[in-house]
Amino acid sequence: MKKRHILNFIYPLLTLAGILLIWWIAALIMDIEIILPSPWVTFREFFVLLGSAQFWQALGGTLLRSLIAFALSFVLAVGAALLSRLSGTARRLLEPLITFLRAVPTMAAI
Repeated sequence: MKKRHILNFIYPLLTLAGILLIWWIAALIMDIEIILPSPWVTFREFFVLLGSAQFWQALGGTLLRSLIAFALSFVLAVGAALLSRLSGTARRLLEPLITFLRAVPTMAAI
């Protein structure tokens, strides 16, 4: 059983190492840093961004907009659900829209 736990830890690490190796080789082959920077350059710049106030302001704004969008979506969904529950006509009117929205991938809707 202990060997299984070790393998469950090692396999993800090997996968991550493989992805980083492929990325690094692709960056070497491309040799155009603005299009495909190496993992090391990317990580270095990421930590530089973490130290800037502008990054945290942008992140806060993004999280706030996401929270507002989620809350608005939730309120509209609960309203549509209650309306559909109380009125068969409303349910039949909203059903095609809900069916369509269920078929749309979440990221496509964003």
